[in-house]
Amino acid sequence: MSKGSKVPSISELYLAFRQAKSALFFEKRGVGLVELAAYEESLPDNLKSLQAKLSNGKWFDKLQVGEVWIVPKRFHASPDGSGGLIRIGASREDGAAKPIEVQLRITPHPDFAIAEVLYLWRFGGLLDSLLSSDVLGYRLDLRQGAVIPHRRWLFEYWPKRYQQFRSAPLSAAKFNLELGDQTLIVSGDLANFYETIDPSFMLDRSLIAELVSAGADEYFIDEYRHATVSLLGAYAKFYKVASARAATPIRIGVPIGALTSRLIANLALAPLDSHVASRPGVICYKRYVDDLVIVADADGERDLADTIRRFLPLNSNVDPSGTGVFRLDSEALNRRGSEFELQERKVRAHHLAGVPGADFVDAVASDFAKALSERRAFVDSSTLVGDGVSHLIRAGNVEGSPLRVLREADRARLERFALSTSLRSLERVSSLIDHSEARDLVRTSLERVGRVLDAEDSWVNDLDVTLRLLKLAICTGDWKSAKELRKRTDRVWGSVDALKATTSKLYYRGNEIDSSRRAPWTWLRNYLHERRLEAICSCLPIGMDAKAIASRFPGGLRVRTVEVKATVLRRRAEQLASADLRSRDREDDALPSRNSTDVDRQWLRSGLSRNKELATRLQAIDEYIAKCEGVGDPSWIMPAARLFLCTRPPSYFDIARRWLFRVEDLGFDGSTFDDLIRIVNAVRGTEYKDAVGTVLDRSTISIERPSAGRPLEAGAVPMEPRIILGNLVVDDAAWIGAATRTRGSPYGA
Repeated sequence: MSKGSKVPSISELYLAFRQAKSALFFEKRGVGLVELAAYEESLPDNLKSLQAKLSNGKWFDKLQVGEVWIVPKRFHASPDGSGGLIRIGASREDGAAKPIEVQLRITPHPDFAIAEVLYLWRFGGLLDSLLSSDVLGYRLDLRQGAVIPHRRWLFEYWPKRYQQFRSAPLSAAKFNLELGDQTLIVSGDLANFYETIDPSFMLDRSLIAELVSAGADEYFIDEYRHATVSLLGAYAKFYKVASARAATPIRIGVPIGALTSRLIANLALAPLDSHVASRPGVICYKRYVDDLVIVADADGERDLADTIRRFLPLNSNVDPSGTGVFRLDSEALNRRGSEFELQERKVRAHHLAGVPGADFVDAVASDFAKALSERRAFVDSSTLVGDGVSHLIRAGNVEGSPLRVLREADRARLERFALSTSLRSLERVSSLIDHSEARDLVRTSLERVGRVLDAEDSWVNDLDVTLRLLKLAICTGDWKSAKELRKRTDRVWGSVDALKATTSKLYYRGNEIDSSRRAPWTWLRNYLHERRLEAICSCLPIGMDAKAIASRFPGGLRVRTVEVKATVLRRRAEQLASADLRSRDREDDALPSRNSTDVDRQWLRSGLSRNKELATRLQAIDEYIAKCEGVGDPSWIMPAARLFLCTRPPSYFDIARRWLFRVEDLGFDGSTFDDLIRIVNAVRGTEYKDAVGTVLDRSTISIERPSAGRPLEAGAVPMEPRIILGNLVVDDAAWIGAATRTRGSPYGA
């Protein structure tokens, strides 16, 4: 939107809001979701207002950037260490207070997030093309070099890319060892990465020249310059607010939480990617945002500093032996003003040779594969029996860890990933089994996890786990556990005074913040309170009235310096439910059903009608909503434009279940499966091409395996059909009959 460019249409703003909403929701930071929900309540008016703010190519000039928070990052590493003494269940002599590192994070205002999506639509494809294929994290979800507005995802699905980031270097190292070559694996991450980027390089002549080489014309460059100046001006607003709240001068950095910061962070290290990949002896190089892994032929390296200099351009004016920091040469990387550095204690270099080296790589690969196993998407028995939960919280010392990974940071990260997936199993099973049974199951697991959390007294590292446990307790009606978790959080950060008692000092980028300044403590408390408030409201039973809520939260819930009462909690819960921003799936936690005649069918339709593709999708969604009405299913009875905005729309299976309702009586229409895939694409924003089946006659269909009719490549194995079981409620006798194929049983296959 340079001066003179067209103003974005309402449909473009609507689609941009949809992608921004999904990206912010799945960031899973749990702050600002109510603001998103409130924005959606008045979306027609808000989009018209935003359209006026963006007129005349203003881009970000007239927009609020968002709320700036002080966020706990990790405990500050004490220079004197622990003296080799390991304490279990005993307080330190100086009390429980431990200094922590904090970071500044932003919750983008919905207007700002929408404008960011517009920026990424316009410039993201070409900017992303400047990145190497070795860069795996936070890549835009591009199709033919562009972000597709009708798709739900703005960025690529991260677990697949993270698995590639870890598995590709291990495979390269294993292959090199099999050739008989001694192999070097170097891994590390840039300290405080986002805070050390000077984003002014986005307007540097060298980057503009790269865009021109990539195919940008003069008009594109003019528009890009204009929009980027506006974006960097918005970042400057962030610096001003962040400096006041952190009581620390902040002049560089990209706001963590902003959608554009992900692309800019990747571009900031593009010269480093080229430098490393071109170094002699490098076999494999991969980067996931600020994490680096290099696999190379060993070349007689003497020490860690010598090894790092071989691959990275270091600042010759800084001696790492005296500072414990490897500072990169920003001038050599053409990123003047940036302050990239690696902390020596977080860098690992492994020299591998022969059979022991190959065994080490196999062990690492095996443990990593177990942590990312697909079976964890289903109910994981280790969460339900024995010491599974406490085993996954943390393994204690390195030797006892079940995850022998390249460096300790990876070990902790993967163990928490394992815990997260196990908690997901608990969350799933709690919605599938009897409520009282789920409550007992969750209660047992929470007691195990709670003991570990209390014993380790690591509230910063365990913040996300604690809030997930709180939500799980509320979802299953385990109010005793919920009360205990609330007390635990109140004890640690219920007030500024409590925070100061448990957290002796605050550090930003390794530098101590003046403890006499109250603002950092206040905004740290505000962030923690907001996280807890939205965690509770995201899972409060919608059918629970204010009186019942008040009985579970006597006196209300403390937020900042006031007590939020039951009526406010209920209202927030309803807002999140209406916008599909709850922790529970909509089908498990629908709002009270309304008469279908009360639904505003034309909500936003007039503003979206000019976009033919979107209008066609909404018409197809109307057909699906009509099916839901026909079977008396209230979960998805809403305006089509609202359903298209849902962060977790009905799955392919759930759509098919409704679409094929009563097919055993009515038979199959010839277009059944073509219509089904059309509805699925409309509702989910996908672009599937092949229908799952073919109708042979009214009572006969053919479902072929995915590879049927296509020539297989040499050595390829034919794929088998994937069978998905829904939450089918049948008698035990039916399951037994189907499983055993009992003769004469009507349920036998």
